[in-house]
Amino acid sequence: MSYRELTWQGLWQNNPALVQLLGLCPLLAVSNTVTNALGLGLATLLVLVGSNITVSLVREWVPKEIRIPVFVMVIATYVTVIQLLMNAYVYGLYQALGIFIPLIVTNCVIIGRAEAYASKNPWHHAAYDGLMMGLGFLIVLVLLGGIREVIGNGTLFDGAELLLGDWATALRIELFAVDYPLLLAILPPGAFIAMGFIIALKNGIDRYLEQRASKPVKEVTRARVTSQG
Repeated sequence: MSYRELTWQGLWQNNPALVQLLGLCPLLAVSNTVTNALGLGLATLLVLVGSNITVSLVREWVPKEIRIPVFVMVIATYVTVIQLLMNAYVYGLYQALGIFIPLIVTNCVIIGRAEAYASKNPWHHAAYDGLMMGLGFLIVLVLLGGIREVIGNGTLFDGAELLLGDWATALRIELFAVDYPLLLAILPPGAFIAMGFIIALKNGIDRYLEQRASKPVKEVTRARVTSQG
């Protein structure tokens, strides 16, 4: 599979969140702000790339009978490293994300890519696959977090200093004043509703592109039938 195809698959055609619908538990639980979504998305991206590379490098020495436990151990190692780094450098965000950082180990996106792709391809292709799948997951997380934060609190990038440092307080944007947060948008039910609209939008775009691509074929067919008649 070419790099172009891997990019298209990870970001759109086979997006883990929009198409495969994997990793929805953390995606829906912590995406109430852009900061939380970005933090979890970056952590997942780093684990996905690292585990894909490692699984690809050791694939020839791992017996098929124990490959899944080995893959889980590899993923757990990277998650532990990321968890310790976040605890040391972005403690506020580490507390905000809570249990969902160690739960990256059970994220079906990561174990799925390790089994379906990394264990069967060279390490550089596996690394790029992990990067694109991770970016696709990250983009959906941030988009969902932005929608929920704007509707629920009327802000964007609230708490950005938890991830980027004190200077990032200037990034906070208050779009409109809210006396009381809209709980439906902040709580998980709002995440399900927003996610449904995002998936519907993607499906609508796909149908539009398919119809647009089929028009030239239909026009050529009609022209041939007319000329033969």
